Amino acid sequence: MVRVAIIANAADAQGYHRVEHIYDAPAANQANFGGPWGWPEVTTHMEVPADVDTEISCAVRPENGGYGWTAAPFAFVVDSAKRDEKEARLWTALRAKRNALLGECDWTQVADAPLTAEQRAAWKEYRQALRNLPGGGGVDVWGVVAWPERP
Repeated sequence: MVRVAIIANAADAQGYHRVEHIYDAPAANQANFGGPWGWPEVTTHMEVPADVDTEISCAVRPENGGYGWTAAPFAFVVDSAKRDEKEARLWTALRAKRNALLGECDWTQVADAPLTAEQRAAWKEYRQALRNLPGGGGVDVWGVVAWPERP
């Protein structure tokens, strides 16, 4: 099975072609789709390379040495506005999880918590590592986080 993108043949003002839909199939098969998605004048069905994040990508047609658009397949490029939106969503989700983890262990820092000094220090270190997210190391831009281990 491959990922196949249904790409709008009409471009926007920036020359971007919208990825209308993604489907899994043994191969690109435009005939399986009725309506506008199946019409070759309106859309193109094309296999999506494995490294393309379709959530933030759009399609462009390569230029033919200054002579206009070619009939070549589309190429996928990152749409910076979509990338920024996704990045903001990921950071928001990361902060929400971090804040929930901090809330779960607030009790460890109160004076009468039933912990030894060593346990309290371990929890304090864990909480500081959480507070250092997302500004500290251990986070890449797409939300892969090296979460600190609970004591």
